[in-house]
Amino acid sequence: MPVDSIETSSFYQAERRKEQASAEEIERRKAARREQRNREIEEEVRRAEALRQERARELREKELQEEEIARDEYKGRYIDEIV
Repeated sequence: MPVDSIETSSFYQAERRKEQASAEEIERRKAARREQRNREIEEEVRRAEALRQERARELREKELQEEEIARDEYKGRYIDEIV
């Protein structure tokens, strides 16, 4: 076999391996980006849920304070009526 055909064949095989590795690397990078985006979405969902729970807790706390104020006012009027 002439030297040129061996070099050409080796070069061709090396290029094919590179192309195949490149395609695999592209797929790995795509998968890594998908995984990263999924993690970001999950984190965003967790933050939104934590914020929703915090707002619900604050609203309930405010309602309890308003109920307590209303009871105190009612007690004050009731005591005034007795006195």
